[in-house]
Amino acid sequence: MYNKSSQLHPQYYFNNLGVIHLKMQKYNLAIMYFSKALKFVLTGNEATDLPGSKHVSHWTSQKTSEILYNYGQALMKVNKFVEAFKCFEKCMPLLKHSVRLWYFMGICSLEY
Repeated sequence: MYNKSSQLHPQYYFNNLGVIHLKMQKYNLAIMYFSKALKFVLTGNEATDLPGSKHVSHWTSQKTSEILYNYGQALMKVNKFVEAFKCFEKCMPLLKHSVRLWYFMGICSLEY
């Protein structure tokens, strides 16, 4: 099951591992896993730019925003506020109604 899930949906797999390590306060490992998840999501975008794949493209952008949000949280924990702010800024179009997103962006602005 481990091999199957990591091969079929690596972006989910690495995002989930990143969230687990974020909760365990192992922030550098979480950053590594989130960056791997982003790599898989962003390389998959070329395939979703085909005609008639709007739904898949929207799904990919939602997943990318979720991973960027998590990635920003991990970067904030290791005092990389500029990079974290950039992550939050990139996911803002889809998560603009999230109060926590604006809160984290404010913290990054104040700490920088």
